[in-house]
Amino acid sequence: MRKCSKFCWLVIIFCIVLLCYGCSSSIDCKQCNAKIESDAAFCSKCGEPVNHVHDFSLKITEAAYLKEEASCSSPANFYYSCECGEKGSDTFSYGETTPHSFEEVAKPEYIKSEATCMSPAVYFYSCKCGEKNTDTFTSGETVFHSFSEKIVSDEYLYSEATHESGAKYFYACSMCKISGSGTFVHGEPLEAVWGYNYYIDNQFGDKTDDWYVTTHKPIEGSFENSATDGADLLVEILYDCNDEISIFLYEYADEDNLVKNNSSQYKDYYKIAVKNENGKTYEARGQMHPGEDRIFIIDTYHDSVLELMKTSEVLKFYIQSEDSPTTQYRFELIMDNFNDAVADMQSK
Repeated sequence: MRKCSKFCWLVIIFCIVLLCYGCSSSIDCKQCNAKIESDAAFCSKCGEPVNHVHDFSLKITEAAYLKEEASCSSPANFYYSCECGEKGSDTFSYGETTPHSFEEVAKPEYIKSEATCMSPAVYFYSCKCGEKNTDTFTSGETVFHSFSEKIVSDEYLYSEATHESGAKYFYACSMCKISGSGTFVHGEPLEAVWGYNYYIDNQFGDKTDDWYVTTHKPIEGSFENSATDGADLLVEILYDCNDEISIFLYEYADEDNLVKNNSSQYKDYYKIAVKNENGKTYEARGQMHPGEDRIFIIDTYHDSVLELMKTSEVLKFYIQSEDSPTTQYRFELIMDNFNDAVADMQSK
């Protein structure tokens, strides 16, 4: 038999090494990267199973697997895990929700009342989940008064109604109700007591240029005589362009019962007493010419009576016939806009 050469033996040894390597290969441990036999069940260094398939089915509620802390709207959230300790991507909930944490958040959705001139805006305390509490807090500044509300009461009265305008009232703040400086008009102007007219031409019935001032409506009063007591009376009183004051008396409030002087020769005289709103009484005298139907204030007393009419608010008249003392007339005269009516006519 021939002896093998040295080269031949080298070839044989190389083949044996290759055969051994192919039969027993190694792999890297996935946990610690140590070299382990490919057919080993566990890594000899860290104990990690070799060729392990994860099964993420375990519910372990430890901090290592916590994804999200519990809140007022959701319990804590954990990752599912494998027996090897690895965590998956799916999660599960565990435990209870936490109580709401109410804080001061000034957003429109939590407002209870808008800001006013007395208070800033009021908000409900709220939680970050959107829930709001019943407790409140204020935020921001107060606003200016809003003088836009019309309240008709004595508290806001600026001036009483006049013949030119209805009553005036201050505007009120729509929030706190205090009065402002601006005013508004409410109601109708007062009906004027005094107006004017013109005498009529006796021949053609046309109006003349001679004016007189009188009340718009006859004045109501009462009268008495030997036949009656407290009967109704209507009165018309005139002041005219001739500076004369005359009084018409309608007994029983009937135009057909106008008091007249039936004498064709003699005047009828009347005692007149006038009392103003202060309680002071003034004496005067009137006369009715023969055949006439009105009492004229005698010149001696004219200026005094006219001055009373111009300076008084209310005048009470008492008239007594000098020829028949049981015949007496009483009425009250509201002077109101008398001066304005006279001034209007005198300026024409």
